[in-house]
Amino acid sequence: MARMFHVALALEFARFGRRVEQRTLFPTELESEPSAGRALLIDEVENGIHYTVHAEFWKFVFRLASLHGIQVFATSHSWDCVQGFQIAATEASECEGMLIRIEKKDTSTNAVTFTEKELQIVSRDEIEVR
Repeated sequence: MARMFHVALALEFARFGRRVEQRTLFPTELESEPSAGRALLIDEVENGIHYTVHAEFWKFVFRLASLHGIQVFATSHSWDCVQGFQIAATEASECEGMLIRIEKKDTSTNAVTFTEKELQIVSRDEIEVR
């Protein structure tokens, strides 16, 4: 629960961007509309999340990110997290999920992207993407 609370709080702070520095966590007045183009970066997103609730966790993240117009970038080495992401991305019609694998070959670094449809195949056939 603590990790989910931390992510929810981070999403709320991402909603208002740098303007949060000038405000309190519990304002006495209603906040103005959030700015567009906000992003949240989460490293090792699976830490503290039980493997059985990854899909529900991602549905929660998708719902809040979509509601507040936040783009979420998360890193993970967990196959359970990838599978949970795939389930949530398939069910979330209000936003688009994409898995990006970073590969280093010789001196170049490439990004390999997987759409929601491709991610279903990856998950079903247990193709290594981490």
